[in-house]
Amino acid sequence: MTQRVAAGVGSEPRTALQIAADIRGPIEDDAMFFVVCEVLGHLDELPDAGAISEHVNDSGVRRFAAA
Repeated sequence: MTQRVAAGVGSEPRTALQIAADIRGPIEDDAMFFVVCEVLGHLDELPDAGAISEHVNDSGVRRFAAA
């Protein structure tokens, strides 16, 4: 799944929710938390591998982009 998440990260910075929606398609409200948590878990590993970069804006919103 980590490779699938890495493939879902594009060149423009996007949030974990945006990446999750692209990977999984429409997500039901009751599953949203779990899907985003799963994607965040994989996104946490990818910067250390040099596959993606993480961007944080002034409001603390984290976005991820391909390295």
